[in-house]
Amino acid sequence: MKRRCNLPKAHQGNRLEFALDFYLEMVLFTACRDHESVMQKTIPQFNVHEAKSNLSRLIEMAIRGEPFIIARAGKPVVIVRAYEPPPDPARRVGFLKGRYSVPADFDSMGREEIRTLFEGA
Repeated sequence: MKRRCNLPKAHQGNRLEFALDFYLEMVLFTACRDHESVMQKTIPQFNVHEAKSNLSRLIEMAIRGEPFIIARAGKPVVIVRAYEPPPDPARRVGFLKGRYSVPADFDSMGREEIRTLFEGA
């Protein structure tokens, strides 16, 4: 007796596509589940009331480089980390100092040519 697989109508006739979809769903489910468990194990979680009551201690914890999660009704809402200011932008004035020199007559270079261009010959 031949067994029939009850596939959803969208996948009837294409068992390979069904198998791939099923496999991807399982991989994604496992990845999400593992990510949540890792997040809960490695980063401490506090509810909003605990965070309000121990704010100073939690701020010190974040400053030391230990992030934490604030949860509402047991569900993570925010991750708190220490603020890291962006790197200072490159100093623009003088960044080519010493790489080239300006001639002493720079202000008067090409003065006659410029005058003839504006005033004509």
